[in-house]
Amino acid sequence: MAVDPPTLAKAFGATSIPLNGSIRLTFTISNPDTNVTLTGIAFTDNLPAGLVVANPSGLSSTCGGTATAVEGSSSVSLSGGTLAAGATCAVSVDTQGTTVGMKINTTGNVTSAEGGAGETASASI
Repeated sequence: MAVDPPTLAKAFGATSIPLNGSIRLTFTISNPDTNVTLTGIAFTDNLPAGLVVANPSGLSSTCGGTATAVEGSSSVSLSGGTLAAGATCAVSVDTQGTTVGMKINTTGNVTSAEGGAGETASASI
């Protein structure tokens, strides 16, 4: 039986971010398989220039495993997540704009032990 990889979506909490202001960034991971629990779920998002993890980060996760987002850094990651068949989970973090102008942000591929590599996710602010 083939196992589908997890899917990843991301969204900023607003359409723009003021200089030195903060905006919530949420990553939603879905398990498209109806009979298989996915384990070892992981992704990394390297934020674009002009966007960093806010201080405080407000990091939260419902995905299990280890979510990481160090204040002032430019990356957010999840490793070792677990997701039941047909379920979704989320990783959220506050980001801060350090420069003006549009930023386009694309994650690395989401992966799992059972389903392999899925797609990337993109969002703009």
